[in-house]
This record gives sequence, structure tokens and C-alpha cells, in this order.
Amino acid sequence: MDYLKELQKQIAEHESYKTDADIASATGFFQEYLHPDLAFQRADGQVVSKENFLEGLKLPNRFVSREIQDVVINYPKDNQKKAWVSLIVLAKEEILKDGEKQLNGRYFHNLRLFKQDANQWKLYAWHNTELEKNKGRQLETTKLITIENPKANEALLKSLYGEICNSWRQLVEVRFKLLGLLPTVSVAALIGLFSVEEIPIFGKVLLCLLGLFVSFALMNYDKRNSELHDDLVSRGRKIEEELGIKHGQFMGRLKPNNRLFGLKVQHDTGLNIIYYASLIVWLIAIFFSFM
Repeated sequence: MDYLKELQKQIAEHESYKTDADIASATGFFQEYLHPDLAFQRADGQVVSKENFLEGLKLPNRFVSREIQDVVINYPKDNQKKAWVSLIVLAKEEILKDGEKQLNGRYFHNLRLFKQDANQWKLYAWHNTELEKNKGRQLETTKLITIENPKANEALLKSLYGEICNSWRQLVEVRFKLLGLLPTVSVAALIGLFSVEEIPIFGKVLLCLLGLFVSFALMNYDKRNSELHDDLVSRGRKIEEELGIKHGQFMGRLKPNNRLFGLKVQHDTGLNIIYYASLIVWLIAIFFSFM
């Protein structure tokens, strides 16, 4: 059983080829361990033979690494020379997001049938399926490492993670305070402004322009906060990956997948509605100041 488990690691390693030397090594490995009558169903439903699989090794590899998890090996009672192997493969591909290269993790369930042939295990059948838990989850991580040798500096890594979480909470707190303050102050200022008839037109316009500029400045400030917020989430997700966390505070967060009145339900949409509404209200107030 240990031999078959180690064999799954070797399959993952050889599937993660990068250089011509890696391709040559992977070709030799799979030539030896794949049975001539192999039937392999890929995640997209395509069924390929051993020859097709080996030819595919010459193509660019979309995944930069593969990690195996939850390996289960079952031997039929009536035939100890046959084994069913079930495992999860976490495959990481390089994607471009917001102008930055990041690693996106995708989970695949593999079911493999091995048979012992002349005292050597051969892979006869291979079924690959992408798991639904990938969909709607944020698993991308930046390629920028946090610290060298994270396993040897785990205490430092956890300390940095705590600081990132604290900074993230503070940014979120500031954001919600601004969201509550801006419309409240704007409405109160407008009511006070138009309820006093003694204020001349020039004074009303000047105060409305001030409210407009303040709203715009807060909107600009919050845009920068959004950038810092997203960067903290990205860095936190990377540290969780380096600590071996599969789904945590940042890793595996749900992506926005709902719509309300045709608008995607996400933080930026709500922020834009409030800020642009405030700007429009102050522009309307300037117009009514002349009436």
C-alpha cells in the first residue's frame, strides 16, 4: 500500500513537468507505468489512450504544480493484485489577475485502477473529475513569497499573518464608518442649508460645492482603501497557503455570484452606489440653489 501511495506522488510530480528534461523523464516514467491498453478520461470528458497521453506530454503544461490529498487504496478481497486508488489532486495554474501573475488552485478527484503485471503495478484505467468546490471560491495566490523558508520561520509567519488580519479589520471598520457617516452628514447638511432662507445663493452654492468636493475626496480615499484591502487579502491568502491551510479566513472565500436588479452583489458595487448617489445629490443641490 505504501508503494502505491508513493507511486501517486510520483505521478503528480511527473505531471508537473516544466523543462525538456522534465518531459523526457515524465515520458520514460509513464511509458513504464501505464498499461498499453490504458483508458484515461480527462476532466473535460475526453477519453485518451496511452499513446495520446504520452503525446500530450509534449504540449505546454498549464499547471505549475500538483499536490495529492486524501489518498485511499482498496484491494478487492478476491484479487490482491488489483487495487483501486482514490485521491484528490490540487493542481495550481498560473493566471493573470489585476496585472499580477497569481496561482489559482483547482481540485480534481482521481479514480485509478492498478493491476500487478509481472510483479510491477501498471495503471489500467484513470478517471479524472473536477470538483464543484472549486467553483465560486477564491483560491488564487500571488507568486510573491512572504519569507524565505516559511516552514523554518513558522512563528514569524504567524505573527505577520496576525498583523495582516488586524490591518484588514481596521480597513473594513474605516470603510463602514465612512459609509454610515457620508450619507448621514450629507442629508443633515442639506436639510440645514435649505431650511435657512437668509443664506444667499452664492453661499448655498459655495457650501454645496464644498459638500461635493468632500464627497469626491472621501470616494477617492476609499478607492485607495479598496486597493490596500485587496492587497491584504492577497497577502493573507498567500500566508495561509504557506501554512498549509486549505480554506481559511482568506483562502477559499466565496466569490460574488449573485445579482440584484442586474448588478453584481459585491462590496465595490455598494460603495459606488453610495458615493455616486452622494455626488449626484450635491450636484442637484447646486442646481436648486439658483432657484
